[in-house]
Amino acid sequence: MASEIYDQLVTVFTNTDNKIRNETEKQLVTNLIDNIQNFQQIAKVAMQQDKMQEQAASLLNSVVLKMLTNNIQLTIHHANSILGVLISQYTPLKCKQSLVKCMSLIVRKDKSVKTEIENKMKEFLRQDQHWQFQTGIIFFKILLDSLELQTYSSIVQTGYEWVSEFFNQAAYIMTKLTEQPKELPDDFITTIRIYTQVVSDLCEKVFDKNNSQKEQTQPIQNILFQLNSFSGVLMILLSYSPQTGKQIQNCSIINTGNDHFDAQLNEIKCQVFKIYFLCLQVLLNSRNKNEVKKGAFGPYLTTITQLLIYSLLAYTNSESIHQIYNKPYLTSIMTYIMKLLANLGSQTEQYQIFSDSKIALITDAIYPFLITSQKEYQQMKEQPEEFVNLALDSVDKQESDVPKTAAASLLETLCDHIDGSTTFLANLAVIISQHSINMISSNPVQLKEQQLTFVMALQDKKLFKEYTPIDRIESSLVILTIMSYLIQKRLDIVQLMEQLLTDNLLYFQNVQEQIIKLRLSLFFGYYCDNLFKKETQSQNMNAYLQIMISFVQPQEPVVLYQSIDALKDIFEDDDLKNKTKDLVLLLFPSLCNGLQYSTYERHFETITNLLKKYPNQFLQNDNLLVGLIQVLNQRVITEQQKINSGDQQRHIYLNRCWNVLRQLAEQDEFTGILGKLEQHLAQLYSMLAFCDKIDYDEDLVLFISGCISKLSVVTELQMQILPYFQNIIKKQQGRLCNLFETLNQYMHFGRNYFLNEAQQSIYFQLAFQNLQNEDLHGDIEQGEGALLIQLGIQELHDDLKTNILSQILFQTIQLLQKQDINEHLKSRITGIILSSLYKIPEKTYEVLTEFFQAVYNRILETHYSPGYDIKLFIITMSSLIMKQPNLLTPNLLTIMVNNLIAQEKYEKDYKYKQNDYMDDELDDEDDSDFNDEEEIQQAQQQTEQFLSSIVKLDEYSIFKQTLLSIKNQYIYYTHSLDSHKQLIN
Repeated sequence: MASEIYDQLVTVFTNTDNKIRNETEKQLVTNLIDNIQNFQQIAKVAMQQDKMQEQAASLLNSVVLKMLTNNIQLTIHHANSILGVLISQYTPLKCKQSLVKCMSLIVRKDKSVKTEIENKMKEFLRQDQHWQFQTGIIFFKILLDSLELQTYSSIVQTGYEWVSEFFNQAAYIMTKLTEQPKELPDDFITTIRIYTQVVSDLCEKVFDKNNSQKEQTQPIQNILFQLNSFSGVLMILLSYSPQTGKQIQNCSIINTGNDHFDAQLNEIKCQVFKIYFLCLQVLLNSRNKNEVKKGAFGPYLTTITQLLIYSLLAYTNSESIHQIYNKPYLTSIMTYIMKLLANLGSQTEQYQIFSDSKIALITDAIYPFLITSQKEYQQMKEQPEEFVNLALDSVDKQESDVPKTAAASLLETLCDHIDGSTTFLANLAVIISQHSINMISSNPVQLKEQQLTFVMALQDKKLFKEYTPIDRIESSLVILTIMSYLIQKRLDIVQLMEQLLTDNLLYFQNVQEQIIKLRLSLFFGYYCDNLFKKETQSQNMNAYLQIMISFVQPQEPVVLYQSIDALKDIFEDDDLKNKTKDLVLLLFPSLCNGLQYSTYERHFETITNLLKKYPNQFLQNDNLLVGLIQVLNQRVITEQQKINSGDQQRHIYLNRCWNVLRQLAEQDEFTGILGKLEQHLAQLYSMLAFCDKIDYDEDLVLFISGCISKLSVVTELQMQILPYFQNIIKKQQGRLCNLFETLNQYMHFGRNYFLNEAQQSIYFQLAFQNLQNEDLHGDIEQGEGALLIQLGIQELHDDLKTNILSQILFQTIQLLQKQDINEHLKSRITGIILSSLYKIPEKTYEVLTEFFQAVYNRILETHYSPGYDIKLFIITMSSLIMKQPNLLTPNLLTIMVNNLIAQEKYEKDYKYKQNDYMDDELDDEDDSDFNDEEEIQQAQQQTEQFLSSIVKLDEYSIFKQTLLSIKNQYIYYTHSLDSHKQLIN
């Protein structure tokens, strides 16, 4: 059997026939689950030097996970087999790592195994060979992954001795790094790498700032913050700097010139920086200063700060930023270093270090990393929306893990906590911008001697030696934008920027470089409410607003998106409305043209918001709205073609187009021109003839409904597409959905169109398409079709053609004869006959003649739903009684009164429910067929969109008036009437 199991293992991982491989895998997994000896056999393969060793370990992990998922009992033999693989010297590290997941789940499920794993961890960490130490780390990882946050205790800190034990034992081998050998053995590097990776995993678990279970992680946090072996080893790892090759002395970043060695060590360093970042963002922001000072990290904070600043500046001055971006792990390292410094810079104890280093940090690190990298330039072309989002994040929340956002965070820390930084930065950015513009402009602005001296002092800096004037202008604008949150009370800085913009208006009007257009848009979007506030400066404000508008060009998507983001804020600012309202007409055509292809969500939002904020401007120039409609019409067609070609992602842009279109239909100010705008959507309307090929039929229905609702009329174009609605109902499998409201409106507001027989036929066929749908047989949803038929009869009454009425009534009778129809639906269908009797009794009697008595009896026998259905029954019968008093029999009176009692009770219960006073159970006397509250509610919701005038009538008053008007003539009913005196009165 052992040989057979091995052969199956080979087949599963080597056979090229998918069918054979899959079938064999099923057999093999079943064999391992059913027979522990087979499981142990695969474990032997995994712990021996065998060509299938790695595959065997992977299979063990999969089988255990499958057993746990399916609640198949695991035994101690399974755990021991995997343990055997883990402790074997011949099991490669990769195989051991592949078993961590299944083993951690076993530990989580069986706490008795946890003790054995803890013991093994301690045993292997005390050994001398690297494979043994690595195995000890694997056992720590198993214990770590077995932790469930909800089982942590915020009070009791016992049960975590293994955490302290791990770091205390690990410190022994890590101290060997202090010898700083020229070369590290590969085994040693591997040991350090898996150590830092596992510790990083631990810190991610317990220091996650978004963790909703912070209290539960407190015990382990406390251990780590007090554990000298934890902080000490981190300091050793952080400061390790081999004295060999090109390595910068005492620099934390490895740069020996040996690419393989550098990549290996910088991978480790990257994890170390990450660990520090995760720890310090919690330690420095949530612990009191005395606790921090007395803890394990306290003695190292100044050393860490000095080392980070030195390493950052020394390395950036020895390598070009371009090379840094292209070296493995260096991008992440730079990000973590600057984020760490942003945290440390807020600590008063570190003030002097940052104060002494601020100029170097700004000119040698912050400035260069804010300049757009080659990778970002590529993103600018291929993913313009993402590029704009990164720009916005860099100057705002800084959530992206890239050097640019980290540099922005560090800049903010300097401005917030280091005196003089804001003034220095603002002056530096303005002077560098002007100097750089002078280098490329045909109209240079003379710098003052002091400013020129300042610039000359920076000539040897990376900023001037490695970058172009365009780069310096760009980064200066970004720096000024990042500082925008500080500027409101700094009139001196605002005046500096105003002078810069005034002096260089001609340059910015003619700028060709996309990156400058982007950064100017970003800058102006953040400063528009602070700049040029004086009336004498309105011309300058107007000029720059027009520059922003000129950037809204479809041929430059990234510039379009960035300028839209700026203009969105500008035009939506109430304080700027007087300055911007006349420019809306200039901006809008460009915005509309950009919609031909734009995928930028804020683009659509901006158009919608402009429609809301400046309706008068558009009403005076309604050709702008016509242009918008035409662009959206074509964009919808284009998006639908892409969707039909298989690109389902385009649905999002199709929806955005319809959001704008619906805004036009919903906004009261545009009611007067809706009819004109609608004409330009004729092509979309006509596509309803092929609605199985379009995805916007429901959007179009909602748009039409919105138009009719606002205009209170139905247009010729809308009537032309009425027959196409049958395609939508078919597509929706007989359901009306939004068509229910729309067809209501067609009949209510477009009655005159339905005076001819052809249109009547179309309307009632649509209603019966829902009502007679077999797929919805007996469903209350079919009540919508019944209501539409009722509305058609009520609205047309005498103008309803006799043969159409005949078809309606006889189809209704056939429906009522079906078995198992929901009582609510039966009530609603009977309402068709009631509507006919109410509005056209003579014509109804004429059509029914010989069937009338049977139909009338059915009407009296029907249990009517509370709400509209009872109301219709009472009003119809009251109307009939007035015309034919002899219909008022004791039986009819009793039925009507009972219905009114049910109606009154329903209304009281509903009122109590609305006020949270309704009892959980209905009264014992309520034994009607309408105890299904959900169905009652559904029936009620249908009538909320129902445009019948009957809905507004008071059935109680009508009933009482009817009885009072005939009471004197029918004295023999006095006793019956008196028995219901309270209700009648």
